[in-house]
Amino acid sequence: MDKNEALLWLERRGTRRTVEGLPRYGIEAKQAFGVPMGALLSLSEPLGKDHALSLALWESGWYEARLLAALIGDPAAGDAPADERGGPPASRTGATATRSAFISLTGRRSRGRRPASGQLHQGSSSSAAPSP
Repeated sequence: MDKNEALLWLERRGTRRTVEGLPRYGIEAKQAFGVPMGALLSLSEPLGKDHALSLALWESGWYEARLLAALIGDPAAGDAPADERGGPPASRTGATATRSAFISLTGRRSRGRRPASGQLHQGSSSSAAPSP
């Protein structure tokens, strides 16, 4: 499958209802087809790891294409998308969440180091009892 075939697949399976529901999850994507995550997972399985396709899908800018890119990217390939290499900053409309998904699924980031497992998102604990 190439980039155009993947984008066509996404376009055919997207719905307006799903696009309208994205803000419910805090997602503000400028370009979205409205494909449910389950459908993305079902496409990613037969594709396996395809880093060239992953990079092409990421560059398309479509929200679901970037999610699919995160699922099929190969961290061992050694090439991150342009905005992960320190290119122009991505818009904050859904791209931050998608970029975070790419990093967490592939283990790749442009700066810093991966935190130790004990340092991941530990919430603050409070000893104060809730008020009645």
